[in-house]
Parts: sequence; C-alpha cells; structure tokens
Amino acid sequence: PTRSLSLPRITNARSAPRCRLRQGLRVAVIGTGISGVQAMKACIAEGIEPVGFESDSDTGGFWRFKESTDHPSVYRSTHIDTSRDMNSFGDRPWDPEKPLLIHNTELTEYLRANIEEFGLAERIRLGTKVLSVSPEGPAGAHSWCVRTATADGAESEEHFDGVMVCTGRHGGGAWVPAVEGIDATRVTHLHSS
Repeated sequence: PTRSLSLPRITNARSAPRCRLRQGLRVAVIGTGISGVQAMKACIAEGIEPVGFESDSDTGGFWRFKESTDHPSVYRSTHIDTSRDMNSFGDRPWDPEKPLLIHNTELTEYLRANIEEFGLAERIRLGTKVLSVSPEGPAGAHSWCVRTATADGAESEEHFDGVMVCTGRHGGGAWVPAVEGIDATRVTHLHSS
C-alpha cells in the first residue's frame, strides 16, 4: 500500500499571528471592499504579507454609502441582494439573528469588524490611489512596481511579488480606449462596469 504525505496547511486567517510570514514575500491588494478584505486575510493565512491600497478615506468599497460622487457607492437605503450567508467569510460567519438581506451599513460594519479582528488596519493605506502597476524584470520574474499617490498628492513607488486587483465591478476608473469619430455618432458608449 502507498502512503500519502499530509502537510499542515493554514486555512484560517485567525491562525495568522502564529503563522510565520514567508521571507519578504509581499502582495499589493488594491481595494478594501469585500474582495479586498478577504484577499488580505487569505494572504496572511498563507504567510504572505499583504499591503492594502484604498483610494477612499475609509474601507467598505462600493457597499459603503458616500455622499460624494468621487467614489461610486450604493444608495443610502440599499440592502445587499444576496443572502448574508453567501456574503460571509468562513472564519467569521454572520450572526444568524441578522436578517437574510442585510443593509449596506451592516455589511460595512462586518468588514470593519473583520479588519479589526484580523489586524488588517495597519496593513491598509487609506487615501492612497494606485496610479499604475507595471511588471518588472524578465518575463516570469513575478515582480511588480506599484506607483501610488496619497490624498495630498505625494507619489511613491513600491515593489511587490504579486498584485491582487480587488476593485470590484463598480470600482470605476476603467480605461476606455478612444475610438476615432465615436463622438460624432448617436451611439452611447460606456465601460460595462
């Protein structure tokens, strides 16, 4: 009979404080909504140092209502359109007493609670917009230059082993190529997200 070797694997971000980070392995996580928070937790669980970049002044992404139109958001009265259980993290499920379709403020509080519980706040740079992401070195080198700007206009560059774009479909800022003559037509043109 053959025997299989079973290696321990960290599958829960709660064990992250006991997990030794891999030597110097860093990943840029762009956006701190649902996808960004989970991506950062997954990095920590795998021993990778995440650095979160959020262009807005607070976390929550699209689901946090904002009066300003600088960052897209839901309406003030919006309830999430999928069940709370489908939008929960396995290591921190929703309270079963909460309604199935939760209000956007509850989702934002849930994300903040995850950020606090898993020590993500010190890894998130609020008010920091990612201007560009460029590969570095020869093909396959897995090295990325991330250029950012803070709210006060200070620009900087950092180097990462990976990049996770977690801006969601409503993240805005999409690059829409110029099509010669399109403005002279009656065709409405927009980015699908």
